[in-house]
Amino acid sequence: MSAESWLKVQAGRSDGLVTTALRSDDGGFEFSGYDDQGFTDASADAYRADLSVAIGDLLAGRKGRLTLYAQTLGEGYSAPGLATIAETENFGGTFEMPLTDRMRLRAKADQRTQQDGLETTAQELDFAYQVTNAWSVSTGVRNDLREDRSPVVPLTQEQGERTDAVVQVDYASVPRGAPMGSCRTRCRGR
Repeated sequence: MSAESWLKVQAGRSDGLVTTALRSDDGGFEFSGYDDQGFTDASADAYRADLSVAIGDLLAGRKGRLTLYAQTLGEGYSAPGLATIAETENFGGTFEMPLTDRMRLRAKADQRTQQDGLETTAQELDFAYQVTNAWSVSTGVRNDLREDRSPVVPLTQEQGERTDAVVQVDYASVPRGAPMGSCRTRCRGR
């Protein structure tokens, strides 16, 4: 297979609190973190697997890529940016593929589930079309879901579902692929 197709597997173990992390649920007005005492005697494992597959490795002559990941953090696992007091699972992936020379499709999905805690899901689908060398149009839709399965849900916890759609029109004054500054001297008379 090509260099774009690979599998990476990781495992980790932590004993006690390795690092302190703070988070804000209100946009930065107040910060809170986990209780350091909750990690005092904690020993936990973490596992992660990442897979990338070039579509051309499976279907000759096709371009594109599929990526997938899965991650499990045990209760009490502590690492920079990955401290958790409850078992947490993350998984998702992306898919990108040009449909023609001018059309491109992209999809992305992520899910995070914390035992007796917050579950978040995000799914996105994007489509882009290059009308001319200067003009392009793209559109997309994204769905987000937040559910808190805690025994006591905080009053400030945002829950629910949201779907957003977007259309974007782009104009590039320099032709696609042209080096910056080169059009002034070469494009006169066109």
